[in-house]
Amino acid sequence: MIINHKSKNTGTVYTVDTIKLSCTCPDYLYRQSKVGGLCKHIKLELQKHQNKNVEAIKFLQENDSAVDFVEAFSEEVLEQLKQAGYLIEKKNKLIMLK
Repeated sequence: MIINHKSKNTGTVYTVDTIKLSCTCPDYLYRQSKVGGLCKHIKLELQKHQNKNVEAIKFLQENDSAVDFVEAFSEEVLEQLKQAGYLIEKKNKLIMLK
């Protein structure tokens, strides 16, 4: 997922790709990308998404409605969890796999 991340320190907006694990900040471009590392912007965005996914999974343990899930989170989060193999959708009901 492509995210525009605004730096708290400078207000500069960097583009973070949480799929390719890349960022347009100088730390990533000139240091971390050379050694397979992650800058603080990538780490922060990954943490945000992990927290959101944990909340979504807790929601699914109590509610299997795809409509309710999309209203509470988003279609994007639903698709991410489906692609990651955490759930499938059948007749507007969500079934957890993991």
